[in-house]
Amino acid sequence: MCNLSEGIYERGMESGFSKGQSEGRAEGILEIALEMLREHFPVDTIARITKLDAATSKEAGRKHGLL
Repeated sequence: MCNLSEGIYERGMESGFSKGQSEGRAEGILEIALEMLREHFPVDTIARITKLDAATSKEAGRKHGLL
């Protein structure tokens, strides 16, 4: 592979890895919020701890039948 191709490949891999990490982190935070809802934590407490806005926590709770 030429240097240009290698550089493009490496940037693509780094970008994909970074995006995957971000998506995984967001999914993990949402799972924590859902578990907190299952344990009957108040939505404002969940929002404060997870840094999710209350609307997102409520939407996820409704979507999973927890609210």
